[in-house]
Amino acid sequence: MVSMKLGKAALAVMGGLLLWCGAAAAETFDRDALVEGARKEGKLVWYTGAPDDLASRMLSAFNKKYPFIDVSEYYTSTAGQVLSKLQAEIAAGRKIADVFHTGDMGTVLTLHGQGRIATYVTPEQDAYADAYKNPGIWTGWRISTLNMGYSKTRIKDEDAPTSWMVLTDPKYKGKIGFQDSTSGLQHLQWYILKQTMGDDFWPKVAENNPVIYGGNVAIVEAVLRGELHLAGETTSYFVWGYTQKKKTPFQGVWPQEGVPIGVQPISVLNDAPHPNAARLFVDWVLSREGQQVMVDSIGDYSARADVDPPQGSPKLADLKQLLPDSYENLLESKSAFIEEWKMLAK
Repeated sequence: MVSMKLGKAALAVMGGLLLWCGAAAAETFDRDALVEGARKEGKLVWYTGAPDDLASRMLSAFNKKYPFIDVSEYYTSTAGQVLSKLQAEIAAGRKIADVFHTGDMGTVLTLHGQGRIATYVTPEQDAYADAYKNPGIWTGWRISTLNMGYSKTRIKDEDAPTSWMVLTDPKYKGKIGFQDSTSGLQHLQWYILKQTMGDDFWPKVAENNPVIYGGNVAIVEAVLRGELHLAGETTSYFVWGYTQKKKTPFQGVWPQEGVPIGVQPISVLNDAPHPNAARLFVDWVLSREGQQVMVDSIGDYSARADVDPPQGSPKLADLKQLLPDSYENLLESKSAFIEEWKMLAK
């Protein structure tokens, strides 16, 4: 586990004509060349794990800036389904998607290991701390904090939880909700809190007989109905959506030990049918303009220091941020997580 504040990022550059000869660091970035190349291609296809509303807003804003690029074809679903669709098309020799995003870092690592991720760096990455990027491979275009949550109609502010240890309190037995083991963010929370709180933390949580759900919406709605007292795992964008957008009594908790950070990577795919449009889109997504559209649309954090936090949320730089010691170790822990989650779900 790594605890950090925002730091300094390194500048990387790319080939203006996108003729990928030699190392990326030896290239020069030429946005005008990207624009002209994208104009000739005239299309962009994005496969994303983002909610449809966010994906459509991002594409609409991008299209407003670059109206000569058709953005009507995109695919959004859960991380697993997006990956399955991409892999099926690769197996069939079909090249459709240009840009890939998922909330599961392990998926991107796997695709990179298979040679499916294109080399691409942009000066916009210079605004991102090292913890939020692997230049040339991926950059975290959305940052989610992993929180707890409760309903203010059932728990008074003065009694609100402040520590992850509340998940082991017997008074909440049978009244805590988590996502199932198919969730990448649930795996991330398990991994980081195991390191932060100790190896005996999750077995103690299991003694409280938590309830397992197929998604965060179901958990939050159960809290609001009073079926649960605590959301054991929710995210900053659900907190924002239910407090600022829907105006419900749902309240997020940023525990004193720190909050696990979910970095959501975006990458250009190798063999993208529209390589210039793909790179131009990622460049825009990572820009201050693109990041503000994302924050205003869904309430997630931007890793850029020049973008305001979601309304009603603390600044990311003010939080104690908990990141995995390495994403490779996180990926390797998946089977152990699934086995321990079976115990917790009994």
